[in-house]
Amino acid sequence: GTPLDRDYAFVFQAAAAGPVMPGQNDVEDLGDLLRTGRWFHRMTLLPDGRFLVAGGYQQANAVSDRAEILDPVQRQSVLLTGTMVQGRAAQAQVPLADGRVLLAGGEISDTPFVPTTSCEIYDPASGEFTAAGDLIVARSLAHAVRLPDGRVLISGGQSINASLGFHFRDDAELYDPATDRWSLVASPMTNPRAAHFSWVAGDGDVIVYGGTPGTPSADRWSPASGAFSNAGSGAPF
Repeated sequence: GTPLDRDYAFVFQAAAAGPVMPGQNDVEDLGDLLRTGRWFHRMTLLPDGRFLVAGGYQQANAVSDRAEILDPVQRQSVLLTGTMVQGRAAQAQVPLADGRVLLAGGEISDTPFVPTTSCEIYDPASGEFTAAGDLIVARSLAHAVRLPDGRVLISGGQSINASLGFHFRDDAELYDPATDRWSLVASPMTNPRAAHFSWVAGDGDVIVYGGTPGTPSADRWSPASGAFSNAGSGAPF
C-alpha cells in the first residue's frame, strides 16, 4: 500500500511466528468515497497528501478513461472534468520527481486482453493528462519505481504471445523524463514476473520481488551496471 502522511503505523515482523497484522482499531473506514466503482485501477500519493485514482475496469470489459482526486482528510473524492489520454487498467503508475504522475502501459480491453504501449502524465498543477512517450513493449500488470536520479524503471508484466496466450515478461525499460523516451534494459530478470512489486533499496538498487506465476524469487537491478542479478528466494530486504 501507499503510506498516508499521517500518524498511523502498522508494524510487521519477519519472524517465525508470522507478521503482526493491523487490528480493527488500527484501520479507519473512510466509507464510499470513490465517485465511480472500479477495479484494476491505480492510486498514487500526490505532493499535497491527496491521491490520484486513475483508470481501471468499471464492468467486465469496460476500461475507464476517468480519474478522480481522493482526499482522505476531507473525506471526499472529486471526479476530474477532463479524461485520460487513454482508458487503461492494470497500468504502472508512479510519481515523478517534479510531482507529476506517470501512467505507463496497462490493458485497454479485456475481450480479448489487449496490453498497450501508450503512456501519459498527469499534472496536478493543471489537473490535465498529456501523452508521454510510448513504451517499447506493450505490457500490463508491470510495476514501476522512480530511481534517485529521477528516471523510472518499469519491470516485467504480461503481454500476448503469437498464439494469443499470456506471456509473462522478464525484461525491463527505463524512462527518462528529460527526453520523454524509454530504453530497454540490456539484462533480463532471472525470472519472468507480472503483478509483482518493486522498490528502491537504501543503496539505490531496485529489488523486484514475487509476482505471477507465483515465484518467491527476487531480482536486484543495479543502476551502476544496468544489470539484474538473482537476489535470492524468500529472503528479507
